[in-house]
Amino acid sequence: MSAPEPHIDFKDLRRAAIDYAQAASGQIWTDYNLHDPGVTLLEQTCFALSNLAYQASFPPRDLLTTPRGFFAPSTEKTLYRPVKSLRASPVTGHDLNAYLSEQKGIARAWAEPTNPDNPGHYDVVAVPAMSDASNQTIIATIHAAFDRIRPLCTQIAQVKVANVQRMVLKGEIEITEAAQPERVAAELYHAVNIILQGLPYQREALKGARRADIYDDPVALLHRPGVNRARTPDLDAHLNRLRAIPGLGDIGALSLEPFETGPFSDPSYYKAVLPRSDDQIGINLKLNGSTLVLNAATIREEHTRIAAEQIGANQHHVDRSDLAVLKPGRHRDVSVGNVDSHLPALYAVHGYTPKSGDSDMVRYRRATNKQLRDMGAAIDQLYDTFRAETDVGLADPVAHRQRVAFLDYRIALFGDTLPRISHTGLNFYRSTVEKQAFALSWRLDYLYALAALNADRGVGPAGHQGGFLTKLSVLTDLDMGGGGYGDLSSKWGLSVVPDATLNEGTDYAFSLTVPDDPFEMIVPVDPLAQVYNKTALLHRSPWLDEGQITPKMLQCVAEPDAFLLAQNGSVTWHVLLDHDPGNPPVLCYSAPDQKTAKRELHRLRATWRRVHEAAEGAYLLEDIMLGDGFAPNEADLVVTGWTARTAQQSYRNHVQDMVSRLSPAHVLVRVHWLDLEQMEQFETLLSGKETDEGKACLRDYIGWLRSGK
Repeated sequence: MSAPEPHIDFKDLRRAAIDYAQAASGQIWTDYNLHDPGVTLLEQTCFALSNLAYQASFPPRDLLTTPRGFFAPSTEKTLYRPVKSLRASPVTGHDLNAYLSEQKGIARAWAEPTNPDNPGHYDVVAVPAMSDASNQTIIATIHAAFDRIRPLCTQIAQVKVANVQRMVLKGEIEITEAAQPERVAAELYHAVNIILQGLPYQREALKGARRADIYDDPVALLHRPGVNRARTPDLDAHLNRLRAIPGLGDIGALSLEPFETGPFSDPSYYKAVLPRSDDQIGINLKLNGSTLVLNAATIREEHTRIAAEQIGANQHHVDRSDLAVLKPGRHRDVSVGNVDSHLPALYAVHGYTPKSGDSDMVRYRRATNKQLRDMGAAIDQLYDTFRAETDVGLADPVAHRQRVAFLDYRIALFGDTLPRISHTGLNFYRSTVEKQAFALSWRLDYLYALAALNADRGVGPAGHQGGFLTKLSVLTDLDMGGGGYGDLSSKWGLSVVPDATLNEGTDYAFSLTVPDDPFEMIVPVDPLAQVYNKTALLHRSPWLDEGQITPKMLQCVAEPDAFLLAQNGSVTWHVLLDHDPGNPPVLCYSAPDQKTAKRELHRLRATWRRVHEAAEGAYLLEDIMLGDGFAPNEADLVVTGWTARTAQQSYRNHVQDMVSRLSPAHVLVRVHWLDLEQMEQFETLLSGKETDEGKACLRDYIGWLRSGK
């Protein structure tokens, strides 16, 4: 890639300006020397323009550094340090084992399929880091860690904690003359115990991936696979690595002998015990053929020091350039000065000031200054433009488009793109203004969550939603695990009854003053209207009989043009609900003036819209969580299908498309849209799924949904 062209300097700009002046003036202006006032004015303008070009060429880091020395994007959540943004969820069995092995109190863990005929279930064997650790604590740690990162449609069948069998390490080792005997012995005990835990011992520090590693050799980033889960590892197979211990020379045959007798249950692992007295030292260190006398206390002290050093070295690291991601630049106060301040004093002596009348000179200088300010405005706005949390407002369509384009670019830096959201299905409840605001807030929500979403993209919803469901929630504007039929009763005091009737006396007979244009009765949506609480909603909807509403009426009240405003004579204004074209509208509220009536109409319409929004939700049911008889790698997404938006086919198509895009390749996710009665029945069954009988009933219901109802 070639370097960018340097900004135009004063000399080049002056030369070009003189040429333009000559072409424009013809024979009128013939003196182009420095003493000519016209040349002076021209040079001042060229200087201001070249200065503006110079400021525009500052490094972006300098332009985005605040006066207090902070890099502007670092104050928001969309610029992460590499150690966080490079995280990823487990994709192989080795990754899963490595994650479980990194948990506190766990030295090593293996998660393996229970058997080929029972896919999705894992048995886990854990080796505790401390031999006196509680089995209950180890099991709880493994379950919690597995739930955080478990692949979709998988679960733990059982966790077994390996029992320790203490062994005495024996062998004959030759050391070098410069070696410290107790230090060599401690290194040997440390290395052997790592091997006995199932880990490959390596002398060099175990460090995390650098950016170069990711691009140069991604295969090498796979977590260490460990060794076979044999109870007695072959120490001779690791002699080459053991020889890397400083001061260690020839190694004879190493062996392990029981330290204590007694039956040991499977699974178990060996541990070479550190000697507490000199007579418990089983290894013989020799120097030039002579056996050395070792001190057990010194060996234990050195072993503690080695373990601490290993912990300190076992940290992730990044390249030096990565550490500079959030490093601030040098703050640049970009401003455009008035070119008149650069004019020679001679002009002021002769009475010229920027406000001196309306002469050609004054108009020319004012026009020049305005042009410079307009050109510098983009630079002045860079700091705000690059801050995702900046409220650019919706009045300026150019700023709005720039904001959207910039957020799309930031999302693209994470390797992601957004689906189309301009269709009417997704924005059914939103006015034009709300739709424009959603275009920004929607991107911000997605951008803030991307690092975590990408890290958990294949994770199932045990304990938390996981990347798949969270991403689906943002992109479909749905509440995962919330909403539904029960929300109507608990939040709004409503019950949907197919044969519900309007409350008696609400079909009022009154004389309406119909305007010349009937469309004047339809009031535009106010996106800032406040929402009623449950009591106020029922009070403003007197046509409800004890909160009962029909499914048809529930659909009607969410329509933007369902509520009308009309005048009765010259005194009273009425808020009406046009629920049925074949019947007169029903009265909701009467007010003495149009302003009050409009305000109540806005609030009533906004509240009924909120009723629909709050009732929308989705539940993911994995077959593996429903007990016996599950189908491997299958799940069902149950979605509210009776609200004004979810009944739209365009919205359903959008949700189905997002499920197809986002669900892991190994999982089949079926989408079911439930009506009011079905959702009520489903939520009842869902509340009892903790029992075996409840799971069976829920399985039967899901089977009925799959059959096509």
